[in-house]
Amino acid sequence: MATNGKLTVLSLKAVGGGHKFEKRAAASWLRMVEAAKADGITLTLTDSYRPYAVQETIFRARYTTTCIAGRPSKLWQGKRWYQRPGTATAAVPGTSNHGWGLAADIAGVYYAVGGQRGAAAAWLAQHAGKFGWVRPAWAFEALFWEPWHFEYDASRDVKGRDVGKYLIVKPTGNSRTMAFYRTHAAKGTQITRRIKPGKRINVTLKWRNKVQTKKKDWGKASKVRKVKP
Repeated sequence: MATNGKLTVLSLKAVGGGHKFEKRAAASWLRMVEAAKADGITLTLTDSYRPYAVQETIFRARYTTTCIAGRPSKLWQGKRWYQRPGTATAAVPGTSNHGWGLAADIAGVYYAVGGQRGAAAAWLAQHAGKFGWVRPAWAFEALFWEPWHFEYDASRDVKGRDVGKYLIVKPTGNSRTMAFYRTHAAKGTQITRRIKPGKRINVTLKWRNKVQTKKKDWGKASKVRKVKP
């Protein structure tokens, strides 16, 4: 099982400049960089995948166990740590989305509270979402203020999936009801999977045929339908 900050080499992909992301995020990032370049915008990373040891180093540099009145604090290793004045916030080691390879810090995007909006920031505000890169709400809070921080959400990545290719089981019987569906990732290949009632699946493979369902092992009849995002 994957562990935050301890991802395997096979689950990561380099995107240049010494930076890496989880594979899906990396593919999206490279597409976004190319799209921005076509519009005359250069996107530059300052941080991407962050190993656990790096997360710990950053956290210890920005937080201290010495009580600092009025400063934000976090619990880690059974102790309360206080954010040092003049430092940016940092996630508790092992909890950062950087540790999953799903977060990017992008240069030149509001590096000061009230700072001027650069061309890259304007472009990202308009286009990043369709590539699956979004700013979490906390990044705009005064205590945290990291508007340069983006996180990858595969469900918002238009090119990373077929829009509308979702499955959801709507049981009409007991809670053990399940449905089977079959997809073709490529000609000559076939994948059969099972989904539980109420489970929504983001299908990232291109479908060569319609969903097929079987009544095998069903508790009672259920429905499988495509729904749009």
